[in-house]
Parts: sequence; structure tokens; C-alpha cells
Amino acid sequence: MNKQGLLLLLSIIAAQPRPARADEDVGGVRDRLDATVAGFAQGGLTKSVDDGNFLRRISIDLAGHTPPVLIARDFLDDKDPGKRAKAVARILESDDFAGHWGRVLAVWTTSERPVARDAYNGRVLHGFFRERLSQKAPYDRVIRDLITGSG
Repeated sequence: MNKQGLLLLLSIIAAQPRPARADEDVGGVRDRLDATVAGFAQGGLTKSVDDGNFLRRISIDLAGHTPPVLIARDFLDDKDPGKRAKAVARILESDDFAGHWGRVLAVWTTSERPVARDAYNGRVLHGFFRERLSQKAPYDRVIRDLITGSG
């Protein structure tokens, strides 16, 4: 994933609502993330793009493929100023997001492709990540379950 894709993913993760812990300074975390994102923007890593490029980029980064023609046509014809946020939300709700990021996380976790071979069946780990992403499980819970083996 390129830096712009990582930036988009970090901003999406940061925007996901979750209850705050009593010992957590939510404002401080948000401020640090905002400062990091602003630093990326000042460094020239983010540029304003037209709607077609925006949809293509978020589709590839979040779903792992270019958008279908009908979805792209509907998006480009939509005059709603909030259509970009709606497009991101639609992809995050899709099975494509869970499947793509399930594969990505399986590879990042093991440095192996999620396939069955010899003693390693990467499809099990891919399935675990895909299921947890589909359930909208908080990332800290996913990692805790992965490490403790209780997931």
C-alpha cells in the first residue's frame, strides 16, 4: 500500500467510534493523529484529486480492486457534496473490504500468502481476520484475540 492509502486507512480507523477507557486521553490521541495527518499534507503526500481518481484510489486501497462500472457511473453522476464520505462508508461495509484486508493482515502477520500448503493453512488466518472485520470488531480486540489464541 502506498503512503496515501496508509494515510486514508489511518484516518478511517481513527474516525471509527469506540468507547473511551477511563485512563485514556482521547483528545490527546486525536490531536496527535491530526498533527501527523497535517504533517503528511504539508509534505505534499496528499493532493486534491478529481472524483474519478478518488473513487479508484479508495476502491483499490480499501477493497483491493477498481470500482465496478455502474458504481463508478453512479458516483460520478451524484451531486451530493458528501458523496466521498458515503463511498468510503459503503466500501467499509462491503464484503470486499473484509476479504481484502483479511488477506492483507494475514500476509502482514505471517509473511505468507493465505493459501493452504504443507503444514501451513493461511486460509484459516485470512478467515479469522475477514470475520472479525465483518463484525466490526475493534482492532485492539482482534489483536488481543490473535495473540491469546482465544479468537
